[in-house]
Amino acid sequence: MCKTSTPLELALQLHGHFCPQLLIGVRLAELAQVQLRIKSDSPMPSQLYTIVNDNSCSIDAIQAVLGCTAGKGNLVLTNNGSRETIIINPDNQLMLVVKSVFAPNLEANINEYISLSALGIMSPAEEIRHEQLVNLLFEQIMSSSIEDLFIWSLETYACGHEKLDDLHEYLSSFSNSRCPVLSSRTEVFQNV
Repeated sequence: MCKTSTPLELALQLHGHFCPQLLIGVRLAELAQVQLRIKSDSPMPSQLYTIVNDNSCSIDAIQAVLGCTAGKGNLVLTNNGSRETIIINPDNQLMLVVKSVFAPNLEANINEYISLSALGIMSPAEEIRHEQLVNLLFEQIMSSSIEDLFIWSLETYACGHEKLDDLHEYLSSFSNSRCPVLSSRTEVFQNV
């Protein structure tokens, strides 16, 4: 993939088509780059570590933009529907904890898009509405402020480079159905 590509272009190259979840992943990756102090014109940190508690196309954007993959072992996928993501940058010992929170109209449009997409074969009217939703959601998601899409906290993660192997082993040690880091972080979002 081309290093001069935008985050959206990188995600699209990997994923193959536009969809709202991919766009959410792009915006989340952009938030991570800012909060974890990753400059777009400099090389990525030696290795970010990400725990994604979601089962959507947003994962492809995280892989494409942040370079985290299940194959490298620095992307752990869980799925309890909480929309929480944790990204750790061992280079500066920062940990970003993010949760997606959408305005009701955006949530309704995403749900309608998902319902139509699940049909497989659509009537002409459904195809037109599906295309309208793609365009509407692109505009809504890409023009929304980050604060309208996510809540987050930035914390120090006490993990020096000598402990990266321990972190990698820890992240790969639990089953995909239960993530101890995410379950211990839920108090961050209980006031939403």
